[in-house]
Amino acid sequence: MDPSFAYSMGALGVGVLGAVAGTFAGSAVWRGVTNKNILAAIDGKDKEFFQRIQKFRPQGQLRLSVDNPMPDYYGESIKSIQGYRAWLKKQRNVRMTLHAGLMAG
Repeated sequence: MDPSFAYSMGALGVGVLGAVAGTFAGSAVWRGVTNKNILAAIDGKDKEFFQRIQKFRPQGQLRLSVDNPMPDYYGESIKSIQGYRAWLKKQRNVRMTLHAGLMAG
């Protein structure tokens, strides 16, 4: 085996291991340092937010294609209240389009 290839694979392996370990260590430090009441409030807000995302996104995924994907299915683009409202409007438009397509077809 070529030494440069071995060094490259080793560097890649260490980088991946560092990224995974850093994620877990950062989460553990965050959860260890932050007040438990604040963590409970944050977790409650996250749970409520994801339930709203599931409630308001259209469920007609079968009628969509690669050429016509559902816009932001998981809500990754939501960064503010205005972004959430814009996301709701897009999802409502998709739901209405799917509903109109089902009624016509």
